[in-house]
Amino acid sequence: MSGSPRQGGVVLALSGGAALGWAHLGVLEVFARAGVRVVAVAGTSMGAIAAAGFASGRLQAVTQLALSTKRLRVARHLDLFGRGGGLIGGAVIERTLTAELGAARLEALGLPCAVVAVDVASGEPAVLRNGPAVEAVMASIAIPGVIAPVRLGGRLLIDGGVADPVPVRAARALATRPVVAVNVLADWPSRARHLGLADQRADRSLAQMTGGIALLMRHLAATRLAIDAPDLVIEPATGRFSPAAFHRADELIAAGRDAALAALPKVHALAGTS
Repeated sequence: MSGSPRQGGVVLALSGGAALGWAHLGVLEVFARAGVRVVAVAGTSMGAIAAAGFASGRLQAVTQLALSTKRLRVARHLDLFGRGGGLIGGAVIERTLTAELGAARLEALGLPCAVVAVDVASGEPAVLRNGPAVEAVMASIAIPGVIAPVRLGGRLLIDGGVADPVPVRAARALATRPVVAVNVLADWPSRARHLGLADQRADRSLAQMTGGIALLMRHLAATRLAIDAPDLVIEPATGRFSPAAFHRADELIAAGRDAALAALPKVHALAGTS
């Protein structure tokens, strides 16, 4: 294990959440500027992209990638004839990640890093700490039926958010330091208002379907956090954004910054830097 109580610092657990995960970049930016010592990081799905970027020292590059992602750029990632059972093959996403992470291996990044996917055969989380970082991240973001699953180490892996949307247990295994979880799935009241779910006079079938999925993910995240309680949870205000709003990275990053700034006194206390 890396880290010890005498060294100080915190371990981060970054949740999934599709485009909402851009908020992680704002949290990480604030921590870096404030001198918060992060000794290890774990991530699920979009949190895995942020975790790998941060652990490899490529956070700024990932942030620039996020900010350059406009509607047309997102459309370029929809290689609809992808192989492997997904509506999106993921080839363009994989090339983009490779451009930033290259052939880096998880065990050789600047910080201990864990990426969480799910083993389809067992239904259990698969915590990846070794091997090519790009392959691990691709497995972690392989949304069932959307992005093709990844065969890795004899296992068929899909999006970690299916079973472990906030990877606290994986984070805690990396170092003997307090765990700070960043959960971008929690802001339900704002999401309900944004979807207009309280307006029963209108036809809200699409909003109800979207909201139902979001509510399911919120409750799954809350359940996992109750089972594997971190020392602190940061919940950016993401409710007004669609999980598909990849083109609104600037606003989502700002939401992450705001949440991190509000939590800084508690984070410094946990890290021993207050």
